Amino acid sequence: MCKYRIIGKTNGWIAQRDSKFNGRCEITIADQLNLKEAYKKLLDMYNEDNCNYPSAPNWGVAVHQNRGACATFTDGTRSYKCDSRTYEIVELPDRIADLLKEEVGLCADIEVYGYKGVNHSIHTDCIVSLDDEMNFNELYCAGINEFDFEVMDEDDYNNTVLANSCISADFEELYGDKNAKVLVIVLKNYIG
Repeated sequence: MCKYRIIGKTNGWIAQRDSKFNGRCEITIADQLNLKEAYKKLLDMYNEDNCNYPSAPNWGVAVHQNRGACATFTDGTRSYKCDSRTYEIVELPDRIADLLKEEVGLCADIEVYGYKGVNHSIHTDCIVSLDDEMNFNELYCAGINEFDFEVMDEDDYNNTVLANSCISADFEELYGDKNAKVLVIVLKNYIG
């Protein structure tokens, strides 16, 4: 079963002026959705962008309203255009667990994070934990360039993930092995 993402695209002029795009020409609006969730989210966005007109109860009506909604594509994805912006559902075909099979086998634990802002560094000041929100085995992506990862020993972990915090990890206590490794994955497209 694939997962889907809703992305927004625009030109550079609008990207610089629209706070939603924050200077970028392509953004991720929602991630790790099943197709039904993506359909609902895109229809809600369409209705919100067209709030001055009667609401579309389903995608077929949205297409017939002639306000930018495109008919469902053969792969099941959908899109619409509004005010020089395009919003579309894209498929995420690869499971992250499959792409990192070798690294997963080396590690006692796997932790998933998202970046807090524009500084993409695996450091406590730049990441936010997603372990409570996302199941690693159900995370999909469009390729290995969509996330950063590192296999860490206890020292690396304490000096990056737990840096500037009042706590430190004792791998002997946590995993029963002082030499255990942790796979830290940071999603580049996380929207918090």
